[in-house]
Amino acid sequence: MAGGRGVCVGVWVLLSVAGLALGRCSSSTDCGSLECCNVGMMRYSIPQCVPLGDLGSWCRINAEPVDLSLHYPNNQNINVKGGYLLMCPCRPGLVCSRESSTCQLPTQDTVNELNVE
Repeated sequence: MAGGRGVCVGVWVLLSVAGLALGRCSSSTDCGSLECCNVGMMRYSIPQCVPLGDLGSWCRINAEPVDLSLHYPNNQNINVKGGYLLMCPCRPGLVCSRESSTCQLPTQDTVNELNVE
């Protein structure tokens, strides 16, 4: 059984390295026009292209793109430029409401929220 476990671990490592080698994304410019390069909050998260927030989707207030240097246990490193942590921003034409932390159509209240810093 020990040999089988080694094969399983080997296959997992190979698939992990292949996924990282493909890079999924290293910048939001690698993604589609309505996607961003997103890095989850879990340890060893792999950057992925994720759709921008749609109406009613959860969002982070004042989410700004960040540059990250990610390091993985297989000695693979990925540098992400202009990626987003946890969630992508809202789609064009929507704003992230402070009141609900969801993507909403702009209203006078959300415009005022955006102007308050």
